Amino acid sequence: MTTSPTTGHPVTALVAPSAWALTSAGSALTPDAAAQAIAEGITSVIHDAEVTLAAVPDGTQDVAALIPGERITLPTTDATGALTEATYTLHRETRTAYVDLASVAGDVDAGDRGDTFGLGVLIADAASRRAQRIYIAAGGGRCVDGGTGVLVALSATPVDAAGRVLRKGAAGLSDLADLDTAKINAAAAAMDYELAVDAPAPVDTSHPGLAHLCDVAGVDATTPGYGAAGALAVGLHWLSGIIHPAAPRVRVRAGSGLLAEHLGFTQEASAFDLVVCSADLGGDLPATAATKQDLWTAGAQAASDYLRISTVQG
Repeated sequence: MTTSPTTGHPVTALVAPSAWALTSAGSALTPDAAAQAIAEGITSVIHDAEVTLAAVPDGTQDVAALIPGERITLPTTDATGALTEATYTLHRETRTAYVDLASVAGDVDAGDRGDTFGLGVLIADAASRRAQRIYIAAGGGRCVDGGTGVLVALSATPVDAAGRVLRKGAAGLSDLADLDTAKINAAAAAMDYELAVDAPAPVDTSHPGLAHLCDVAGVDATTPGYGAAGALAVGLHWLSGIIHPAAPRVRVRAGSGLLAEHLGFTQEASAFDLVVCSADLGGDLPATAATKQDLWTAGAQAASDYLRISTVQG
């Protein structure tokens, strides 16, 4: 029997592939099927390993329903400005609100003439309930406005050189001169923002409105992830910088890794001897793994590496 050098018991392994990483690697396998293939690779090397399978959710859509807490439904608007309702989850112990962008900007493809005002309504409501952190599942949005709709909802209104309010969407941002912050929602601006995205895309500066927004806001357009969800992070960075000018409190991460962190998955993983995953949880699965055989090989290699390292250390 192969035993753990730390516990003296059979080796325990956690296998936790994410849908995000599998898609990035071009794999057609589901997280469950991928986890099974990796586990089989591990047990081909460590025959009596006790393997736990735990597929990691994507983290960029339908997140609010996964989080325990108070479910809050309120009227808001979609990307076209039409009235709708949306629900988010408030976890009062951590004072964190979990919001899905797609719930307010995912039904209609509004392009660069739609906005994220409806998302801002949810953020304002969370701030009124004393939330200090917002997790935005930023997948599934179908408008491009650089997050300026959120700014309008929080009374940080984009204006032109004459002080006139811009038309909504990125299409109007070429005339942007400044923000009117006389009535800014300071509580919302002070919060920590975490965006769960499906790709680390920079801002698309071929769009003149988005390029100009970055220039006026003083945001580096090449920042990884700032181009996701219609460049939502740019507006949030500008907003946060009003209250936190030295270091705006906006963090953009791959959805699966960020959600795993919020669910306490990373802490749970520390109890295992071996962790193999395809997100940023500290595992060893190559980013190029795409087929079942690739995943089996990755699992076997991780097990071999574990035995080699534990032998040297033990």
